[in-house]
Amino acid sequence: MAVPNRTEVLDDLYTTTWNNRAVAVIDQIFNAWAGFAEIKKLGGIKLNGTGGRYLEIPLAYAKNETVTSIGKGDTVSLSDTSFMTVAQFEWKFVAGSIVRYFTDDAKNKSVQQHINWANQKIDNLKNSLSDAFEVMLFADGSGNDSKDIEGLGNLVDVTPDIARTVGNIAQTTYTWWKNRQKTATGAASVYLLSDMRNLANTCSEGITRSFPNLLLTTQTVSELYDDEVLEQRQIVNQSTGDADFTKTYWKGIPIVWSAQCPSGRMYFLNTAHIGLNVDPDINFMSTAWKTIPNQVEDRVQQIVWKGNLITNRRKSLGVLSSIA
Repeated sequence: MAVPNRTEVLDDLYTTTWNNRAVAVIDQIFNAWAGFAEIKKLGGIKLNGTGGRYLEIPLAYAKNETVTSIGKGDTVSLSDTSFMTVAQFEWKFVAGSIVRYFTDDAKNKSVQQHINWANQKIDNLKNSLSDAFEVMLFADGSGNDSKDIEGLGNLVDVTPDIARTVGNIAQTTYTWWKNRQKTATGAASVYLLSDMRNLANTCSEGITRSFPNLLLTTQTVSELYDDEVLEQRQIVNQSTGDADFTKTYWKGIPIVWSAQCPSGRMYFLNTAHIGLNVDPDINFMSTAWKTIPNQVEDRVQQIVWKGNLITNRRKSLGVLSSIA
């Protein structure tokens, strides 16, 4: 039997290091920012094992029209009500490389040195993936020739009355597919709390299960809210995954800020109706190690993710804009 050469041994060492850390690293990617940590905790990250070409999400947009009160001898309509359709989202792919140079492999002789080097490269890629997902979350999915995942800029449109197709459904044609939007009434010191209450109630339409359970905003808006509720605010230091975050609440709903959130906005989300849908077979999957062409034994491996940010009920999602 042939004895593995040094390159093959190092390939196995790096792959084993990734495999041993993979579960923790995947958790850490979505725990690095408190917003994704909350989405995950609230059930907004789902593994979907379907092998279809698209992510197809069933939507109920109307009531069963046969429901009626009846008396003795009355009949009930047998008509079949059209109340279902399907939103169709593209699968999106996100990847990053771990590169090994022959000279680095040659300089790091011991197994422990290689393990330390592998862990540093994995940590760097983990942090870079976390940052990339946070950026894409607040964008509109058009980045990198529309290869980026869907973002709140598309799913929770700040201008829902303009022509836009989301999940292959035109929001101007099917008004039940529009998200909620409210422009701030005036100065946050006067109107922020009443605007938040109004938009949250509008998102829920009085339905408890559709009430927002997560608010995402900017640092400035978060601090404006803190100023308004300084005396009665509830600040709790609570562990989320492997990191501690100081969280602010409104009506028991966590408010999380991000430097990536567009200025003056606060997103009202419900993780029963929006979240990341992930293919479990390509959930930060590692590829085989490959030789880089025209290089002296330099090697590369990719870590690949497949999924998308999707929604099944845009009318339960809202954005408060122009907060100042």
